Amino acid sequence: MVGKKYHELTPAEYWQRETKIVENVVRTGKAAEHEKQYVRKDGSRVPSLLTTFPVMVNDGKPLAAIIRDLTNQKDSQDLMRLYISEIIRAQEEERSRIARDLHDETAQALVSLQLDIERIKRSCDSLPEAGLLLDELRAKVDATLVGVRRLTHELRPPVLDQLGLFPALELLTSELNSKGIRTRIDVAGCERHLNPDEGLALFRITQEALHNVSKHARATEVVVSVQITEKSVKLHVIDNGCGFEVPERIIDFAGMGKVGLIGIEERVTMLGGTLIVKSQCGRAQPYS
Repeated sequence: MVGKKYHELTPAEYWQRETKIVENVVRTGKAAEHEKQYVRKDGSRVPSLLTTFPVMVNDGKPLAAIIRDLTNQKDSQDLMRLYISEIIRAQEEERSRIARDLHDETAQALVSLQLDIERIKRSCDSLPEAGLLLDELRAKVDATLVGVRRLTHELRPPVLDQLGLFPALELLTSELNSKGIRTRIDVAGCERHLNPDEGLALFRITQEALHNVSKHARATEVVVSVQITEKSVKLHVIDNGCGFEVPERIIDFAGMGKVGLIGIEERVTMLGGTLIVKSQCGRAQPYS
């Protein structure tokens, strides 16, 4: 850095912002810090934390700065993010495998059992008691089949792969409607801007948010809003439930045994996005 000028060390995208920071430090006399990148001789960039503060000399206000190299810290964060990404990807693969097994084996076996019961019942029409027992058995099989199909859908809904994100989100909202929670989805934009991983992540984020609403919020109305452009996606889940106190950091939920929002935040981070949670006890605010 010795002998170099500011513009030789700092990428152009930082110039305007840092001018305002320096002006504010001079005006207020208070130190400020922010992350930025410096340029090496070979043109590569160094992630750094820059702390700028005033130094009083002869009634003037020259500035001093401390620069901390964040390369190792950023590398560790990238590795952790990659690790979490691989865990989530492995989870999705396992969910898909279990869903296929339930559909191809368990569900088919139950359907076959339904047909067998129906054939036996037809051959036992002359035995009313046997017919009643078979009706009860068929009802149990029907209920089990409904549960297996519901579990298959939660693990990996076929509609997500076959028809895409928006129909899959419609299914999620219809499930809440069936529970007496009025739910609607507002969609703006085109789904073709999303790759499969992005679509899956948005589905899981919405699924977890709606699960939280159903389980904890005591809400009567929910709105899911999705806005998609070529460069960005905005997803809002808003309910009129009881609300909750939001900690300073989402990770603090882990100590309370509440990991749903942590999972949402990890998926949002994987997409390069930001999770914002606004809520107060007794007052409805959105997940977004």
